[in-house]
Amino acid sequence: MKLLVEIKHILFFSAFLIKSLFCFSQISTPKFQSFESIVTNKPNSNKVSESTNKLIQNKEEEERKIKSTYPLSPKINQVNEENVKAMYSANSVDPENRTDALSYFNKSFQQFLQINPDSFSITKAVYLSEMPYYNQSYNYSEFEKVIEQKAQLVKFILKQEGLNEKSNLALHYAIQKLFGQLNDIKDPVHNKYYTVDKIRYDFEDPMGEHDWTKMFVTKLLLTNKGQCHSLPLLYLCISEHLGAKAYLSLSPNHSFIQFFDESGKRYNYETTNAHLVSTSWLMQSTYVNSTAYKNKIYLDTLSSRKLYAQCLADLLLCYQEKLKVNYDSFSQSLINKILKEDSVNLTALMVRANYYITTFEKLARSKGYPPIKEFYKYPDLQLAYNNAKLTQQAIAVTGFQEMPPEAYNKWQETLKDEKTKEQEKYEQEKMNIEIKKLQVVPNSLTNKLKK
Repeated sequence: MKLLVEIKHILFFSAFLIKSLFCFSQISTPKFQSFESIVTNKPNSNKVSESTNKLIQNKEEEERKIKSTYPLSPKINQVNEENVKAMYSANSVDPENRTDALSYFNKSFQQFLQINPDSFSITKAVYLSEMPYYNQSYNYSEFEKVIEQKAQLVKFILKQEGLNEKSNLALHYAIQKLFGQLNDIKDPVHNKYYTVDKIRYDFEDPMGEHDWTKMFVTKLLLTNKGQCHSLPLLYLCISEHLGAKAYLSLSPNHSFIQFFDESGKRYNYETTNAHLVSTSWLMQSTYVNSTAYKNKIYLDTLSSRKLYAQCLADLLLCYQEKLKVNYDSFSQSLINKILKEDSVNLTALMVRANYYITTFEKLARSKGYPPIKEFYKYPDLQLAYNNAKLTQQAIAVTGFQEMPPEAYNKWQETLKDEKTKEQEKYEQEKMNIEIKKLQVVPNSLTNKLKK
């Protein structure tokens, strides 16, 4: 019964990390020509199944008792059968185009394999993880050009603020200006100031339930709006092009930025609301338990290898969403590589766990639900059971726990309360004090604008 509860939890966890296979919408080719003029004088206009995971209540009492001895309900398979049908619905990739679609993902994967996980371009990795979804309809130079333009805006801000580009703290201060406010940027050629809109949070379908491209940096660059997955990645890309050191950090259902100043002080930056936040606030509000924190699963800086693995995990979810597959040989190859670089990558563990659990249920059903003590008579069933159990244990030891919808909603509400705002103001004031020490010349932008 204990195993029943634990494995049921795995599928519930998966619902948070893996996009539902039922959700899909048509996408269009990104048109990067819209970025030819970034600076303007106007503001720029994870689930696997929906099973309740309850034991099937059969009309025949004896059959109900037999099935209740199993770790998971056969109802999961009913949902998966519906998922399989959905794979080939009108919204999925046409059968004749599946080979081409797979080739795009395989090409990206092969390029990932040529990358050194200890030293790589996050901009290139993000591009490789998203590009196959668009059938390679745009090249890397187009994608990178837009990032470079964002970085150039940061340099303009640094110059206007009298800050040195070699200061890591100053670089982050200026990058955050892009997220936190409208910016008046001077055009040195025409000697005029232009207003650049801030990078905004996208409140419409932020989890990509109806449009998976909502998860992409590509979509963020096209619309100037993103969410907690794409916004931190864009921040990292801009930082990379400026030589600023920044790190991705995770919490349940969320990601944010961490960086350090010259003295080693750590800062947490919440890209969704463009504010600095304290570690204590993150601990109290993001549903992180002590085990996961001690294991550095959450609220810690991702190493280069872990970041590399996370980008591969994005490619994995992108592949499953695009081709409407639960698990296949390509998924397995991706997962093997991800776990080789990061053995506790939760996305890869969740996908694998879901596969093992549903495989076990399918085999158990086909064999008439024999008692667990008789599994040895069925080698394939015993293997599937062992795999499901081991994967469940691998997830459990990380300290991961589910974040109920009500807890996530409560966390979102904390972003709006006065106590949080005061905390954010306090963190920002501390950073501003350090920034003033770095300023070479007073900021005279306001006076110039008044003239």
